[in-house]
Amino acid sequence: MAPILSFVALAFVVYMMLDNLDLLVGGRAAANWVCIGLVAAFAGGAVVAAVARATSPATYAEILED
Repeated sequence: MAPILSFVALAFVVYMMLDNLDLLVGGRAAANWVCIGLVAAFAGGAVVAAVARATSPATYAEILED
């Protein structure tokens, strides 16, 4: 449930940023860096989760059962 909520929240942040692009101080250049940062954070989280799940599948099995 938490990954779904975080993905929805991240999508909402990106939508709000693009919708209010004129209010962003740095304009399009800043928006590009923010988008890159958001994508990097999402990708980094996915990689960390995949590595953690691969290294200790028993722990993840317990988490998914709860």
